[in-house]
Amino acid sequence: MKKNNSKPLAPYKILLIIALIFLQFFDVEAIWAGVVQTGVCPQPRNTRNVPKKFRKLKNPLKATPENIASGKNLFHILVKPTPCKNCHGVTGDGMGLMSWALAPLPRNFSCKETMQKISEGQMFGVIKNGARGSSCLPNRGLKDEQIWQLIIYIQELAK
Repeated sequence: MKKNNSKPLAPYKILLIIALIFLQFFDVEAIWAGVVQTGVCPQPRNTRNVPKKFRKLKNPLKATPENIASGKNLFHILVKPTPCKNCHGVTGDGMGLMSWALAPLPRNFSCKETMQKISEGQMFGVIKNGARGSSCLPNRGLKDEQIWQLIIYIQELAK
C-alpha cells in the first residue's frame, strides 16, 4: 500500500479557492458598489494637460444609443489589459475593485461638476496615452472610433 505524502492545503490556498468560487457565482462589482462609499465629488483634478494636438479635439460621433452601448461594452468588458470599471467602478464613481490600491484615486466620472471641466480632447489624450502621475494606463490598442465611443459613455455617467 502506498503512503499518502500529500500535504494539507495552506489556509491562503483555501481562501483563494473560496474567493474564486465566489467570483463565479456573484456579481462582485454590484456588491462592491453597495459597500464602498461613492467617489469624491467634486474631485480635485491633478492630471497634467495632454499635448495641444489632443486638447482641441471634439468628438466626431453623436451620442446615439449604438455609440453609448459600444462605449459601455468597452468600459465594462473590452478594454485591455483591464476594463475601465475595475478602477473607475461599475457606476463610474472612481471606486472600482482596484481603486483602493491606487493613488491618486481614479477619476469619478459620475461627478458632473468635475467632468464638465474636462474637455473631450483631454479625455481622448488620457485614454489613448495614459495619464502621467496616475495609474491610468495607455490604451493604444483602441481605434480612435472606440475611444470616442468610450468618451460618449463616460459623459453619460455624469448626467
